[in-house]
Amino acid sequence: MKIVFKYSFVSWDKPWRICLKSESYGLIQIDDDRTWIQTVKTVHETYLPVGLQIAILCVLFAISALCSGLTLGLMALTPQELKILISSGTPTEKKYADAILPIRLHGTRLLCTVIIMNVIVNTGITLLFDDLAEGVVAFVASAVGIVIFGEILPQSICVKYGLAVGANTIYITKFFMMILFPVTWPLARVLDKYAGVDIETVNRSRMVEMLKMNMDESAACDIDLSTLKIAIGAMELTKKCVKDVMTDIDVKNLLYVSDLALIGKDNYITVKAVARFNKRRLRIVDENMPLTALMDEFKMGDYHLAMVAKATEVKKHHNGKFVDDKIDNFIIKSMQLVEATMLSTSESNEEHAMTLVGLITLEDITEELLQAEITDETDFYVTDDSLKKRRTNTSKKHAPELFCSEKKSERLSLHMLNMTQRWLLDKTPLFSGMNPKAFENLIQRNIREVLIVPPKNSTSRGTLNLYEKGVMSKRFVLILEGKATIRFNDRDLVFEVGSWTSFGGAILEKVEECLVDQKGSLAC
Repeated sequence: MKIVFKYSFVSWDKPWRICLKSESYGLIQIDDDRTWIQTVKTVHETYLPVGLQIAILCVLFAISALCSGLTLGLMALTPQELKILISSGTPTEKKYADAILPIRLHGTRLLCTVIIMNVIVNTGITLLFDDLAEGVVAFVASAVGIVIFGEILPQSICVKYGLAVGANTIYITKFFMMILFPVTWPLARVLDKYAGVDIETVNRSRMVEMLKMNMDESAACDIDLSTLKIAIGAMELTKKCVKDVMTDIDVKNLLYVSDLALIGKDNYITVKAVARFNKRRLRIVDENMPLTALMDEFKMGDYHLAMVAKATEVKKHHNGKFVDDKIDNFIIKSMQLVEATMLSTSESNEEHAMTLVGLITLEDITEELLQAEITDETDFYVTDDSLKKRRTNTSKKHAPELFCSEKKSERLSLHMLNMTQRWLLDKTPLFSGMNPKAFENLIQRNIREVLIVPPKNSTSRGTLNLYEKGVMSKRFVLILEGKATIRFNDRDLVFEVGSWTSFGGAILEKVEECLVDQKGSLAC
């Protein structure tokens, strides 16, 4: 017969004996020593003394934190970035980068070293915790310790101070690389062969985006905004074509100022006749020609202006390169366009069919390079991509100087010219006997555009006094477009007038009287 029972014994140095209880005889003690039970209190033994084991755990946590931080801190710094810091960083950054660069050049072996060490140390931490405590307590303690002290805390520090941490612990890292060399060297060779070497190159697009990010954060960047614009313009110049910066224009011919030097002002010679007689050659380029190629032509000095044509026979380029990769073929066809401009209308044929769509100068390319408008004394108005007039540099002038500068506006359209002629003929007989061509030239030569530029950092509009009480004026003013305000300060009255309102009619009457009375003309 076999009896199985469970019982908890207290600590006792003498053996326990088994007793049987009978209903008739009571307790019966079994004297057979084979049934004696000897209790022994077992004591849990650790691998090492508890104090020493806790000290080892602290060291392992420090190594785990170091390996985890170096994985993020060192591997985030590419060899190119370290070389940049060595050449252009602060003295401290140069010192740190110079210490890290030799081991960072072996990127794959360094990565394998810190990862293997991190795994080994974390495994050791788990084993020691399991030896000190059992079950759930050991699991929770090791997991919390590794996550907080071995991952989160060191990585949050090394992501900001990875360069300093890596340089100050460089000898520890070299020691780990040396002891793990038999494992990491072949592993790194295999990874380099199949995964590739960690060589990072910064392409043009990335550099442009980095510069643009610095423009958005110009307050934290030590590069001024104009320098950033020039750098971005230079980087993006290769991606742009002629049509991106040209001035849209309908060109009929080319007329030099020197062509008019020997023509008398009284001779009735048309511009068309002068242009046909001189036969000036035009440099005509395709609208898809890269700006860098045209800039190379302009730098030769033969010309700084070219017409832009939209011709079907010229090969279009793709991403700055021609489809057939033959720049000579492009130039030959472009010169055929030049020869086509020398043909008369009757001689032109489908072979030279083209459409002039714009005008481009060296100044346009320079503006695109500098990412800024170039305004000189000749720039009163231009027609650029947005067909907007350029504001003249008159902020330093007084308002009367602006009006008296006699800068001409654009010529009136035919419809506006006819309306102006009719208005003047209806108002005064002074122009009734005038030659129509001379009358037209008189109007066109005296068209003025009053452009009032508000002072810098001011939102209020500037003012210009056309006439002042008690101040003599020699002008007759007719408003074709815009508005003017009449103020009577003594009566506190204000009137606003618009188009087809005139001032200074007395001047025209006086001129008419002088012409009628020939004897009094000298007095006028």
